Amino acid sequence: MNDAQLKQMLGGLYESVIVPATSDSGIDSDEAKNSLKAEEDSLAKELQKSNLADLATARGQRVVYAKQVFRLVFGWIVTIFLLLILQMFGTAMTSQYRPLSEPVLIALISSTTVNLIGTLILVLKYIFYIPGSKR
Repeated sequence: MNDAQLKQMLGGLYESVIVPATSDSGIDSDEAKNSLKAEEDSLAKELQKSNLADLATARGQRVVYAKQVFRLVFGWIVTIFLLLILQMFGTAMTSQYRPLSEPVLIALISSTTVNLIGTLILVLKYIFYIPGSKR
């Protein structure tokens, strides 16, 4: 099989393949530059589409997690409020209630609050990350 028969069998495939321009390839360097520019533009568009999809996903996650973080903080505030109310009026509700001592109450509230705030900061920094900012 000679080259002419091979070209005929492959049809237009030979013309559609992008070959880098060299001095002996027979392809015009302007054609190669245009082809390269078209490929770069195509890749840039794909990258932009991917970035937009990532931003849309991040926005959806922000909405979901912002609501969950709000519920967590609200629940924690209500729990602390109920604990303090129980500490003040617990003995009036039932005679068997023994209030927590001050050091225990302070340790309980402060340690769990610090853990909650630390977790909150980590989650919010991850969710609301701005590219180019310090983590």
